[in-house]
Amino acid sequence: MKRRTTFNLFLLCAFFISGINTTFGQEPSWSNTHKLGLSLNLGTTPGIDLAYAISPKITTRLGFSYFKYNVNSTTTTSDEEVKLAGDVDMAMAGLSFEYHPFKKSSFKLFGGASYI
Repeated sequence: MKRRTTFNLFLLCAFFISGINTTFGQEPSWSNTHKLGLSLNLGTTPGIDLAYAISPKITTRLGFSYFKYNVNSTTTTSDEEVKLAGDVDMAMAGLSFEYHPFKKSSFKLFGGASYI
């Protein structure tokens, strides 16, 4: 029971953290921006991304995500004992590109590939 409560608490925290985003309406000039960025993903598949701005219009991103969860418990339903067992072990690596064709727009073209 404690393991299930811990997992539910983890999902609740991940839900609230993943909803926190900051968007700026005005893009700073290219000369003042950082070309390298690092992000931590705390959603259902936690991971890390490294982004590099090749030019003001093109950005490449390399990412890795990993999730592991094991359940092995017994519960009673309709006066019957039910055993629950399952394992999830998932890893993903991806490379993607972003192209911003318009200078004063949030529109972008995005493509890439992942290995799961």
